[in-house]
Amino acid sequence: MRWKTSPLPAGYQQVNWIGTTGTQYIDTGIYGTKNIDCSVTFSKYTGLAQGGDARIFGDRYSSSSRRFTLLLFRDNPPSDLTKLYINCGASSNQLDVDSSQLPDIITISKVGNNAYLNNDLIGNFGTVTTFTTPRTLTIGNFRNNGTAGNGYIGHFYQCEVNGNTFIPCYRILDNVIGMYNITTNTFLTNAGTGTFTYG
Repeated sequence: MRWKTSPLPAGYQQVNWIGTTGTQYIDTGIYGTKNIDCSVTFSKYTGLAQGGDARIFGDRYSSSSRRFTLLLFRDNPPSDLTKLYINCGASSNQLDVDSSQLPDIITISKVGNNAYLNNDLIGNFGTVTTFTTPRTLTIGNFRNNGTAGNGYIGHFYQCEVNGNTFIPCYRILDNVIGMYNITTNTFLTNAGTGTFTYG
């Protein structure tokens, strides 16, 4: 995912990925709507406990309204299936992918009203009522009516939201790790707790 020629200004070092342990996340400063176009590239995670979830990206008012979210969830027995859920709007506007179909590096994209997994069509969200997420979208976790939950454990390689491109990097002066929005020339640091890793 690394750019051959770094798009970052002096003072910032591009890296391949930033790593999260479940408590770190980046606030993009952008609200989600039904018209959002975005993509998130991240690594596969297989360590969920039964009945557990891991929030990857987005924001929502509740589990059934005003939401744009990516979420990994593992069912309780007897099904014990782990699925990646892509939600846009209400309960009826949801798509999912069985985790057994996920590659080691995953790009989930929303373009128009369709969702894609590594450029392969997952499906269409159907009729989505106009909405705006209550808070701005986050990478590595998402908030449910303002409260962050179980964040994702893995690597994030790049994110694009409505023409904004977020690149993993660190600030050379103090080694602070985050993502740089090369569209707005803004360095974004951890909005959660703990510390990102990188590689």
